[in-house]
Amino acid sequence: MEETDFYLSKTIAEAVEQIKSRLEDSLTMTLLSEYERKTPQGNSLCVLVLEKHYFRVGNRLTLTVVLDDWEGRTHVHAVSGGGSESLFTRFDWGAGEDFVALLEQMLTKEP
Repeated sequence: MEETDFYLSKTIAEAVEQIKSRLEDSLTMTLLSEYERKTPQGNSLCVLVLEKHYFRVGNRLTLTVVLDDWEGRTHVHAVSGGGSESLFTRFDWGAGEDFVALLEQMLTKEP
């Protein structure tokens, strides 16, 4: 399991579009769910659940991405999970860390 928080200088809609455009280029990553809510004050919250197969763990990992603009800029919180085959440990050979890093790269590098 890996977790991160960071801020973007783009809107939530721009970030989601950037993620979706990168998914089109991937053979092993898909968008499982997208959920968005707006507050009466006009702020937004978007939750994405991504899934990617990692050969090194022989398993699919999920990445839950929460984007909000409640502070006047886009905040991203992401957490990976599901990479371990063990009942008692969460060891995923670094695949969770790579999935989180991939998201950061997708969002911080220009398309």
